[in-house]
Amino acid sequence: MHLAKSTRAWRRGVRGFFLTDQNQTESLLRLNAEGTAHNESYAFFPNDGHPLLGLMRHGTMSGDTRAAVAPFAAHRHFGETYKWLLYGDDDTLFFMDAVKHMLDSYDPDLPLAFSDDLWYYGRHPNPHAPRCLPCNVLNETQPDLETVMRKPYMRPAGAHGGSGMIFSVGLMRRIPLEAALKCFQNFSKAPGGDYMVSHCLWQHNIAFTDPGPLVRHLYDPHYYTFGGGRGLGFLWDPIGMLTHGRCNSTCRWMLRNTLSLHIKGRHFRSWRISTMFMWGIARASEAARSFLDLASSGWRDLPYGEDSPLSSADSVPEIHNLNVTHPTFASKNI
Repeated sequence: MHLAKSTRAWRRGVRGFFLTDQNQTESLLRLNAEGTAHNESYAFFPNDGHPLLGLMRHGTMSGDTRAAVAPFAAHRHFGETYKWLLYGDDDTLFFMDAVKHMLDSYDPDLPLAFSDDLWYYGRHPNPHAPRCLPCNVLNETQPDLETVMRKPYMRPAGAHGGSGMIFSVGLMRRIPLEAALKCFQNFSKAPGGDYMVSHCLWQHNIAFTDPGPLVRHLYDPHYYTFGGGRGLGFLWDPIGMLTHGRCNSTCRWMLRNTLSLHIKGRHFRSWRISTMFMWGIARASEAARSFLDLASSGWRDLPYGEDSPLSSADSVPEIHNLNVTHPTFASKNI
């Protein structure tokens, strides 16, 4: 629960819905009362192997089915009061400026599922994974994946839950909670909730849409927009990259266009440390983008995923005595 609450670092103004294995009325009431100030709602769903699930283990881990059910339960909870649903693990960080910039050109009433960090043949991210492309990319002259990678498609791909996914309300209304539960019941020890969601989307004739930059840049792994790909160093320490002069054009592109980052909170020594790390990256990323906006202008008006260097005619503000430091924040053990 510590990690789930740490999403408040990037979720300001965004409603959150969390499924938990805490089924005691008092616990749920306390969580919902505390979460009201942060636009959070909590609900119960049992672990795999629980009698309420017929003692069946549809996933490998105890919370896999709960993770798979979460976006569909969220849609039932909120109804059609939203346009886009951000779905991820409790240690997934979304960069909201980039998310809003990317989604601005899409119709939320279409059945859309976005990700480019795709599992395929046991590897992620895998550029061999089959994917849909947005219309603005399909109209461009691009090499097809088989030509570039010399490997044909064979089976559906699955999005990585830690890197997050984005679903439209049009998609969620097409697959109600009851239909999703019926699909999940067909799994036995699936490798994860993200696997279950991805394959159920495929069974409903929905494949993931790649936002486009990865394809435009000929599958260069620095241009994965979900999860950061090969440029994690730029995203883990954006202020350090800028202040030490190591933020090149690829770094600047990633700071402006990356949609999500997997904090990998379970790899830290304690929940407190992983929670603080989530807050630190969220604040540092905001500061880094503000710094980039000081040094250039107009990037928000560009088509998503495109960037251009400053020309000699661009005016760069003269900055005196500007000290950029790592943000300071306070955290308590929640």
